[in-house]
Amino acid sequence: MPRSVPPRLLGLLSAVLVSATVATVAVLPNGTAPDATPAAARATAPVSFTFAGDSVTQASNTWSWTKYVSTSRATSVGGVGRGGDTSATVADRVTRQDADVLVVMVGVGDVRTRVGPSTVRKNISTIVGKVRARHVVVAAIPPCDVTDQAGNHVDRRAQGFVLNRSLQEYASSRGWGWVDPFSSVRRIDNGWVAGTGKGDGVHPSVATAKRYLGPRMTVAITQAVVGAKP
Repeated sequence: MPRSVPPRLLGLLSAVLVSATVATVAVLPNGTAPDATPAAARATAPVSFTFAGDSVTQASNTWSWTKYVSTSRATSVGGVGRGGDTSATVADRVTRQDADVLVVMVGVGDVRTRVGPSTVRKNISTIVGKVRARHVVVAAIPPCDVTDQAGNHVDRRAQGFVLNRSLQEYASSRGWGWVDPFSSVRRIDNGWVAGTGKGDGVHPSVATAKRYLGPRMTVAITQAVVGAKP
C-alpha cells in the first residue's frame, strides 16, 4: 500500500508547481505578455510598410516594386520614392511614418554622382531615425549595364557592386533586414541578365518587377517582423 505524503511535503510540492507555472509566463517591461503567435503565423500575417527610395521605388512607375507587393500580406502607408534622388535628398524628404516596416532602397543616384558608400550609410541611418518604423529592411540597388557614365566616366556596374556589399554589411551590423530582390536577374558582374532590364541599362523591366521584385519584397517585408524586437 502506498505511503501517504506528509502535509508539509505536499505544501512544498504545491509551491514548486506554482513557481514553475509562473516562470513560464514572461512579462514584457510594459506589463504585457509577449506575442505567443507562432513564428510561421506571424510570417503570413498582414503588416504595414513604408518606403524610401528613388525611381525603382517611385509608385507611379510601372517598374516600381511597390506596385507588385501582395496587398493581402503587406499594406503600404506611403513613403518617399522619386526618380533621380540620392540618399541625401531622400533623407531630407522622409518624415515620421507609423508602419511596421521601413524599406530603404537608395544609392543609384549616389553611384551616378560618385558619392561613396560611407556617406550612403550615414544617410540611411538618418532616414531610419526620421521615419522611426518598428523594423527596417535595406534593399540592394539594381544591376546596371552602364560602365562609362557620360560626363564623369563612372563605372556604375562596378561601383554598384561595391555599394551593395557595403550596405549588406551595414544592415547586418545594425540588426536590420537585408534583401536583394534582383538576385535572379543580376549577373555575377552586376549587369542585368539579358532581357530583364529596360533599354537604359539602369531600370528593371515591368515583367521583372512583377515576377521578382514584388514577390520578393513581399516576403522580405513580412519576414522582417518575425522574431524581431520592435
